[in-house]
Amino acid sequence: MAFKTNLKFIALAASISTLSFTAYANTDATATIIWNGAIGETVPGSNLIITGEGGGDIASGTLYIEDDGTFTSSSVGLQARDYTPEVEGMGGEDAIVGDIQPDASWSYMSSTVMIDGQVSQEAAVKVTDLQSGVEFIKGGQGSSEEIKAGMIELSISNSTPVTDVDVTGDAQVSVLMAASYEAGL
Repeated sequence: MAFKTNLKFIALAASISTLSFTAYANTDATATIIWNGAIGETVPGSNLIITGEGGGDIASGTLYIEDDGTFTSSSVGLQARDYTPEVEGMGGEDAIVGDIQPDASWSYMSSTVMIDGQVSQEAAVKVTDLQSGVEFIKGGQGSSEEIKAGMIELSISNSTPVTDVDVTGDAQVSVLMAASYEAGL
């Protein structure tokens, strides 16, 4: 019997994303997307920021988990928007979130699956852009083509049964996505 579980924002996602951000300096925009009822964390890059639809907060997704730990999800829309950081000193200007950047390159950096507070190492999270139909490869661009788009619509799934943790209680999945754009290329 399948049960529908809303995911909860977890401190682990923030710590994992913080560790991941240091490896990517401040050139790529990154965002952690949480399939639950909380807003994902967004860290702007040097020229991009990842937002939810309409330039707003990143929406939550819903996880549909089976008794064996396999799951599918609802979708979450993301946008890569031009970004000008806040200028400090000399009167400083506020940060500017601009238009959707259609030439942004998207990457799936990492994911974490927690079931009843324990991390599963067996879950094989698949991240798919529903607009292009391309499944992301962890740590890189799309599998058969580079995903360059201003907007993507992500869904996640796992078809591998989970046996390394008990499949009880609440489940949470966090996904770290990155978007980059090289102006003038």
